[in-house]
Amino acid sequence: GKVTEREASALLEAARASELEAAELAAVERALTHPTGLDDLPPFELGEDEREYVYALALFLSRADGIVVDSEREAIRALGD
Repeated sequence: GKVTEREASALLEAARASELEAAELAAVERALTHPTGLDDLPPFELGEDEREYVYALALFLSRADGIVVDSEREAIRALGD
């Protein structure tokens, strides 16, 4: 799917609220202009709290523009697995 302007704004707001370092915030901004699919990410391990945070953030962002499309539902479902 495509990241809407509202979704991008919500993601940047969440990133700033998370007190990311400047380089990390720049990486978020780059990712918004050059999206990466979940299948393209290298494998990584997250703790239970981190998994819950990522899942909650995905839910929040998917609803940021008021519309949840099928590709967003599929991505969230994949995160839950």
